[in-house]
Amino acid sequence: MSGGGCGILGALFVFSANSLKGLLFGLFDWLFTLVKWSGYAIWIFGAVLCIWNVLATIQEFFEARKDFVKRQEQYNIDVANRAEAITQASKKKKSLLADRQILYKQYVSSKKALSNYYSLNVIYPSYRSIVPVAMFTQYIQSRRCDKLEGAEGAYNKYESEIRQNIIIAKLDVIIEKLDQIATSQYELQQTLIESNRQVQTLCQAGFQAQERHMRVIEYQNQQSIQVQQAMGQYMVYRDLIRS
Repeated sequence: MSGGGCGILGALFVFSANSLKGLLFGLFDWLFTLVKWSGYAIWIFGAVLCIWNVLATIQEFFEARKDFVKRQEQYNIDVANRAEAITQASKKKKSLLADRQILYKQYVSSKKALSNYYSLNVIYPSYRSIVPVAMFTQYIQSRRCDKLEGAEGAYNKYESEIRQNIIIAKLDVIIEKLDQIATSQYELQQTLIESNRQVQTLCQAGFQAQERHMRVIEYQNQQSIQVQQAMGQYMVYRDLIRS
């Protein structure tokens, strides 16, 4: 090979070596840049994940707080309702106790009047209850008897009808069979029916406290008048017996 050919080959070799060297440096620079930006991407992605987790936690906190506030408000409403219910129940209890006291005083007054009548000894002690007295009243008003004692008296008829199962002597059994005793124990049946009606009037559900109280007062006034009338008659009978 001539000298000129060797020079060209040498130039090509040097050019090729320099080109390869430049290519390698370029590849290394690209790889470094890639690694560098890959690190940034990983860091950014990690930071985004952290931010998302924090935001999610904050959102959970807000939701929990909203739920807590809602529950707190409902609790306050429930407490207020319970407080109002307790207040109303307390007022109702006081009203019922006041009405009960009125009725109890009337009961004591009526019982005292009854005791005064029994003290006249018109009725034998063993017959001093509602069932026999009701039957004695029925016998006398229907003119089946005109006296208490003796073979034809109300005492004897009462005992006879009990033995024959014509009448029922036990009040609890009478109450259970109230609709079956109209013929034999009419006076007692009517008295118990009226008594039940009075009780239902006083205890009817749905009454406001004021309305119930007015009914109790009305009932008490009626009973008070009857007791006063009974006591007036009692004193007349007492004086007749003593004279």
